[in-house]
Amino acid sequence: MISKSEFLSRVKMQIFPKLDEKKFNSKRLKRDICLLLYAVFLVVLIYFKSIFQFLNFRGKDLSLLFVLPVCIWIYFDTGKSKIKENLFKMLDLPQKDFYGFSLENEDYYSDEAQKSVKEKNRLIDASCLFKRNVEKAFFSYGEVLPFNSEMACFETEISIPSGKSDFTFFKGLFIEIKQNQFYETPIVFAQKGTFNSRKGLKKVSLQRPDKYFDIYANDFSKAQNLYYQQVSDKLLKIKHTFKVKKVEASFYQDKLYIALYTNKNLFEPIKSRFLDIKQYEQFYDEIAEVEKYCKQFVDL
Repeated sequence: MISKSEFLSRVKMQIFPKLDEKKFNSKRLKRDICLLLYAVFLVVLIYFKSIFQFLNFRGKDLSLLFVLPVCIWIYFDTGKSKIKENLFKMLDLPQKDFYGFSLENEDYYSDEAQKSVKEKNRLIDASCLFKRNVEKAFFSYGEVLPFNSEMACFETEISIPSGKSDFTFFKGLFIEIKQNQFYETPIVFAQKGTFNSRKGLKKVSLQRPDKYFDIYANDFSKAQNLYYQQVSDKLLKIKHTFKVKKVEASFYQDKLYIALYTNKNLFEPIKSRFLDIKQYEQFYDEIAEVEKYCKQFVDL
């Protein structure tokens, strides 16, 4: 990743000249007004239920009511997401997605790609990081931050099929770090709770129980060794820094998987005025903090 000074210099030279704050604010205002009017319209329809019968609405017709807000959002697109995408490119990070494919010109439907997806999901499922079966889950993600070949971070939601819809059981930051050690069976640091055990693993006994985590493993010696290397403190560091809801982790084979549960968008560069350089500094600092956080686990 480039230095902070170089990043800010690129922002001023490449981003600032393209920003039109008045146009952005005008589009955002029009979008918000349209969405507000539409919300009022729906409330009126719900209140006067007889109107549905008068208009002879059916299930298929009702679904159209929820398409319009999406159309409004797209029509009044402010271009904010495009700015964010360009900012990530300016960091000079490797352009890879969650499964290690190139972010450009990759055939996601090839046999090789599908095989890679299944293998990745199988490993995460076997790691016991999540209590739910993720072998058939799919990852929908925003930004991909591959800091190097050994560690990467993803803004993601993980969902599994549930009847005719999908059930999302994780939303936040998913971190994957290559380890120098190899773990035949998973060692899971799970938040304390009555139903947080992991199938096939036993709870590890510690001389001094941890305040936040319960540890589940089959290799008690390796699990205890990790704990006494202050892994618990290292994991919790990001919880306090970014104020995420929950942190859990699993050491499995040559990888450490970390799930940071949060509904926040941690990497949103534009929070106020377009030309306020401080928000771009904060954007860089947040990403640098995550990279620093990942590095502390490489040599465990």
